[in-house]
Amino acid sequence: MTVLQRIRELEQSIGVLGAVKLGNACLILIWGFGLTFVFARALDNIEFQNFVLLIALSNFTISAEFGFTNIIYNRLRRWRLHAGGQFSFTEISAVLAAIITLIVLAVCALALCFVVGIIVTQLPLLFLSFFIVSCLNIAVLLCKRVLAALDRNLLFEFTDICRRVVSLVVLFAVLLGLDLGFSVLILLVVTLASLGIWCVIIHRVLKLRMAHWTSIAKGIGIIRTRYLRDIRASILFTLADVGANNMPFLVIAFLTDDLRPLLLYDFAYKLMRVMGIVMRAIIESYLPRITAALHSGSILLVRRAFLHCLAGGVIPGLGVSLLLLCWGHQLAQFLYHGKMDVTVLDLTLLSLVMLALPVNALSIYVNCAIGRFGTLLKASMPYLIGATFSAPIAMVATWGHDAWAETFLSIFTIVYLLAMLLHLWLLKSLVTGEWEQTI
Repeated sequence: MTVLQRIRELEQSIGVLGAVKLGNACLILIWGFGLTFVFARALDNIEFQNFVLLIALSNFTISAEFGFTNIIYNRLRRWRLHAGGQFSFTEISAVLAAIITLIVLAVCALALCFVVGIIVTQLPLLFLSFFIVSCLNIAVLLCKRVLAALDRNLLFEFTDICRRVVSLVVLFAVLLGLDLGFSVLILLVVTLASLGIWCVIIHRVLKLRMAHWTSIAKGIGIIRTRYLRDIRASILFTLADVGANNMPFLVIAFLTDDLRPLLLYDFAYKLMRVMGIVMRAIIESYLPRITAALHSGSILLVRRAFLHCLAGGVIPGLGVSLLLLCWGHQLAQFLYHGKMDVTVLDLTLLSLVMLALPVNALSIYVNCAIGRFGTLLKASMPYLIGATFSAPIAMVATWGHDAWAETFLSIFTIVYLLAMLLHLWLLKSLVTGEWEQTI
């Protein structure tokens, strides 16, 4: 048995797939921490501020993908499962071309900021190179979605783990004397090489011809014909989702100079990000079976997979909640250098959010995978409105008192729990078969 055949055999094991994805998720968390840790020590204060701004700009660029890769996954997955879906291989090249165009435009915009002095730095080439590395994650995501639709999850995860391990070694080597610019250049080469490997795998699995990669115009025509309605819904959902998670930052900063409510929400946001990454690994390990069961109408298998996902999510949720209730105060003190105290009420509310998050994450990932962007948009709008107005309502309700940070977090938690009820309703519609495919 060859290595590739063995990997294909292991692909069928949810336990193996879940363990590998959780391992990769841990590397993602280490990478996020490592970037800040290394760059904070390699750059002076002014250049480090530019680096933080660069991270924000790259995150915004990545968000501008607006669900194209989810649509590709949905259409290719239906075609793969013979579930009545039509798919042209030129759609992959068209979306890849769109991603490359987006990256080029973003790099040109950043370069213009350097030239005209909007961003003042002595390291423009370093930052441009790092920005390209960050933005290439959109292309990485496309390859991941395509290979997942083709039941090549493990093949992607193994190669991605190798990429991340090499990247971490190169990153932390800066602390041992490696030049930062040379380190970023190696990161760029490693990322491009990984993308090349994944494209070769896709080419061989789908038995593509070179014409499939070069017929971009044909792919764009198909996208215009079949994607537009779902792209609109996907864009609006992405904006609503990103807005709901980030608007409290902006609103709190606008309303007050008090640092505590801002840091309190930042604490909640970081915990939600960590739990979100863990849940993504759990859900993606079940997603091949969930999508196959949904498209075949096997409601019992869908219900069983949902229960397993939620059970798998509740365990880390309980773990994080226990961690918060026992050591949340010390954790907040360590993260924010003593600038924020948390109360027992704060930690209890955050624990409730951690326990509700698995439901919301499962609903979002599964509904995106099957193209229900319009339905997700309707469910996300109340959360967007509630999250945006949590801080103003809290300020008005506690006018003249000092406890408005706790009131804000209480209102936000209630909003999040109500959003969980909406997502439970969406999941119920899937397990009862009350949904229809849109694309």
